[in-house]
Amino acid sequence: MKMTVRNEIYSRETIERALEDYSNILKATVSYGEMCSEIEFEACAYDEMLTAVELENYLIGIENR
Repeated sequence: MKMTVRNEIYSRETIERALEDYSNILKATVSYGEMCSEIEFEACAYDEMLTAVELENYLIGIENR
């Protein structure tokens, strides 16, 4: 599964921190583009759609600190 996030909303540091914090339940790679970044799920302990929703919520939380 691929998840696309906008770079103007989420910094590279935020994405990397979130993926590090989620590393016990999600293995993913990130491709950083000019406007968007793609997070590709490689292995996920739970439902991928649910994990994507929760990951995006987590990204929002980190970015708003």
